[in-house]
Amino acid sequence: MLLSLCLIALVQPAPKLTVDPPTVSLRGTGDAKQVLVLLHAADGKMRDVTHEAEFLANPLVATDAGHLRPTADGSGKLLVRHAGLTAEIALTVTDAKTYGPVGFRREVMAAMNVGGCNMGACHGTPTGKNGFKLSLRGFDPPADHRQLTRDQLGRRIDPWNPDDSLMLRKALGTVPHEGGSRFTATSVPATAMRAWIAAGLPDDSPNLAGVKRLLVRTGPRILHAPGKVMQVAVTAEFADGSTKDVTRLTNFSSSDALTAGVNGNGRIEFGKSGEAAILVRYLEELVSIRVTYLEPKPGLVWAAPAPVNFVDVTVTAKLRALSIPPSGDCTE
Repeated sequence: MLLSLCLIALVQPAPKLTVDPPTVSLRGTGDAKQVLVLLHAADGKMRDVTHEAEFLANPLVATDAGHLRPTADGSGKLLVRHAGLTAEIALTVTDAKTYGPVGFRREVMAAMNVGGCNMGACHGTPTGKNGFKLSLRGFDPPADHRQLTRDQLGRRIDPWNPDDSLMLRKALGTVPHEGGSRFTATSVPATAMRAWIAAGLPDDSPNLAGVKRLLVRTGPRILHAPGKVMQVAVTAEFADGSTKDVTRLTNFSSSDALTAGVNGNGRIEFGKSGEAAILVRYLEELVSIRVTYLEPKPGLVWAAPAPVNFVDVTVTAKLRALSIPPSGDCTE
């Protein structure tokens, strides 16, 4: 018996902490990266602990729940700790004090999407709101650029003092706004808007490469109690081959908010055991991921009737994954 226990102890892997990605390169103030922190337990189950982990202070980056933004040039390592375990992120930061080229479509339009400025209940309605009209969900960027920079003699924009721009002050809620504050002054959307105004309101080239696809690094996942929280990380891949982390320029929604709610930063939290689809939208691209949360059911003994056809096989597999015992046979 003692020998068997020793052999089990040798075979069982030790818990470990990993980060995804383990190497991060940031260039310019407008760059960012959402890092995921994963705890691999001894029982083989993986748990997302991004929102529980401690990111030790590092002069190169500012961190917010695993979201890294550059603060100073250099290279080094960012240490992450959780439950007595540690992991390292290799960092390289350049041009930390310069925003770099700011894209109207890729960043400013995405910021307005995140703020809900161009939704049907706001300025995206066919008649606009209070004399200001945007295309619904940003489907017409050239028209929106004209509205922001030319309509009402450009009164909504102040390139000489970006923080005094009505467009930004309304979004931040520093002046009366029926829609209230849409995001904070240091958020990614606000930073993008401010940089675009300061750069002189540039429009994009008509040949700008569009979004080819969205890569959601989290993907479909099954969570097990007590880990009912997980972070979504989103990367946009463009037709020219370039990529950009757009986690905080993305809209998130849940098919069942009572089961799994999701906030504007992509943090999913389950309120109860179950399954939900999380819709991820950046500009015109949509991706749906399915997430499941399971709590232990004491006394559950799995027993299912033999499958009769391929539908039974699929349904039974789903029920077993969700720890839902199948119903008994019905009568005639």
